[in-house]
Amino acid sequence: MSRRSRPLRDQGGQALVLVLGLAAVLMLGTLILAGFGQALGGKARQQRGADLAAVSAARAMQADYPRLFEAALLETGVPNPRHLSQAEFVARARAAAVRAGRRNHVPVNARDVSFPRGLAPTRVTVRVNDEVQVRVGSRSGGTRPVRVRAQATAELSPPGTGETGMPAYASGGGYSGPLAYRMGKPLRTF
Repeated sequence: MSRRSRPLRDQGGQALVLVLGLAAVLMLGTLILAGFGQALGGKARQQRGADLAAVSAARAMQADYPRLFEAALLETGVPNPRHLSQAEFVARARAAAVRAGRRNHVPVNARDVSFPRGLAPTRVTVRVNDEVQVRVGSRSGGTRPVRVRAQATAELSPPGTGETGMPAYASGGGYSGPLAYRMGKPLRTF
């Protein structure tokens, strides 16, 4: 009886080592998943900030769009205060994007707000490049910066094309581009 009980006592601690190893692996996996979660949360925050900045710029463009087509001079020869040049139009939209980024704690730089070339841009793209601090250890409190990039594009429909129930874009008939309306009749824009 003593021979049989002796080998069992010698092997009794082996399961404990296996359980401790498994617990260490689970804790390490939890820390890694928490780091990924923090990084993804930071990416989502930056993306939301880029989205809101692009929408703010598009709203500013929507409000200023008719002013692009005002005459630069009144009939009396004095400058028209309602007229906006394309440079002013773009600058006001860019400033709106930067303000929206600041309000949402996202660093939007003026150079990261871009517009397509053309007389009256109707699209704006905002890029955000930032770092998110990800906690590395649970007790040490150390963090590691992770680079995060986000991009958002917003487009406006010029006034008079979407709100009135008239289509903003043509379809069929050989032309499939944006439409402008004059006296209730659709016209092709170039």
